[in-house]
Formats: sequence, structure tokens, C-alpha cells
Amino acid sequence: MLLESTAEEPKTSRYARLLHDRDFNIFYDAGTLIVVCATAGGRYAEADCWLAAQNLMLEACELGLGSCPIGFAIPALNSASIKRELSIPENGAAVAPIIVGYATAEVPAVPRTAPRVLSWDVRVKANEF
Repeated sequence: MLLESTAEEPKTSRYARLLHDRDFNIFYDAGTLIVVCATAGGRYAEADCWLAAQNLMLEACELGLGSCPIGFAIPALNSASIKRELSIPENGAAVAPIIVGYATAEVPAVPRTAPRVLSWDVRVKANEF
């Protein structure tokens, strides 16, 4: 399923070689997979799931655990067969899959670039919200 999506989406095509490797595990052999799910209906349900995932990851770090969101797995996790296996209701959806475990090595810092501000309206004042 993921290999098929790499042919359609240029952004994910760089993963095709990795996905062809039979030894590759999308969850990196982590001891735990947590899937934050939403049920249909909430306007901000997906955003709430990602906020919950962020809080979960921050707490995992505080406890000395490593964590990583695996967004690439979302389409597979939302397939009917895997939803059944994970007991995700039919009207539910996997939103934020996160692996959690003990790191086997120190993770190097990720270089950051300055944020790009697309627009800024100086006419809006903080108390007008």
C-alpha cells in the first residue's frame, strides 16, 4: 500500500527504496505503538489528536523515553483490516501514530531554519481577539 502511494506522490517517492527493503520496519522495532484516534464529527478532532500526541511525546521525554510520530503509517492504519485488528471503530480514524521506547543511541539535534512569516497584519491588536 505504501509503495503504491510513493508512485502517486512526489513527496513520498524518496521512500520507495526503503520500502522495497524487506528488513525495513516502519515502526523501527519500537516496543510500543500508540495510535491516537478520532471519531467522526468534531470540527477540530484531528487538531486535538495532534495536540494530545505532542503532550504524550513531551511526557515520554520527561520519563526518559524516545518517541517519534510515524505519519507515513496513517493510510495503512486506516485500512479496514488494520482498523479491525486495532479495534478502531468504523467511524473512527487513526490520526497520530507514535512509537515509544528506549533510544539505542543518542539522537543528534535536528538543524532548524528560521520560520517564514507569510503575512503579518500590524493593524490587529492583541486585545481585539
